[in-house]
Amino acid sequence: ATYDEEKKEWTVIVHRDGKDITLKPKQLVLATGMSGRPNIPKFKGMENFKGDQHHSAKHPGPDSYAGKKVVVIGSNNSAHDICAA
Repeated sequence: ATYDEEKKEWTVIVHRDGKDITLKPKQLVLATGMSGRPNIPKFKGMENFKGDQHHSAKHPGPDSYAGKKVVVIGSNNSAHDICAA
């Protein structure tokens, strides 16, 4: 993303479906999280769990979990987006 001070305009280039698309949004929000470091809470017995456990930063996408039962622990955007997918 770049900002043109003279035009007071953002230019954002995104890669979508194999093509570069240029966007000109009026606002740009960079929601990178508080620290960028995963916070993985510790739960009693989690070391004995045989299933997959990972932070949203390492989430492989919804296709990996199609047809499976899962639990998402979290309450912010990443948790919501993963559940919706």
